[in-house]
Amino acid sequence: MSFETAENLLQNHKLTAVGTLRSNKACLPTQFKARREEKSSMFGFQKDITIVSYIPKPRKCVHMMSSLHHDDEIDPESGTQRKPSIITFYNSTKSGVDVVDKLSRTYDVSRNSKRWPLTLFFSLLNHANINSFIVHMFNNRIERKKSNIRRNFIKQLGLSLLEDHLRKEKTILMFLEILENVSTKF
Repeated sequence: MSFETAENLLQNHKLTAVGTLRSNKACLPTQFKARREEKSSMFGFQKDITIVSYIPKPRKCVHMMSSLHHDDEIDPESGTQRKPSIITFYNSTKSGVDVVDKLSRTYDVSRNSKRWPLTLFFSLLNHANINSFIVHMFNNRIERKKSNIRRNFIKQLGLSLLEDHLRKEKTILMFLEILENVSTKF
């Protein structure tokens, strides 16, 4: 996530965002990168965006940005961890993106390419595959307990996409075979 993205989403689209920041981001002040005691938090406020730096364990620092939260509240349910409410909110809502990323990596169709349209196409294909599988599961009331159910679905999906093409090829081959038999008789 970046400051520009959060600001753009908030001002132009009226959407709030909560996300992680890399330590090397220019929008992150140097004080946030300094060593502090374990389970301590440091907050920064600017206009409509809040930045938090949290140290869950030694030599690990988590930086987050939020355009939804505007205070330095520590979540009381985190107990001795003393996590900021921004981090607990992020952890409770991030699962959708993580699950899609995991499913996408499991049966990935993408190939290495320097051309961005191909990269975008492969990503769209991965997401369309996941979405069609979810629709298939809900329509057929299938519970995801079997391990090969998605693999079998992807196989069937690929074959069904090829079926029309193969049927046309078979018709063309049969036609060529008939032509060849007719030409050899004359």
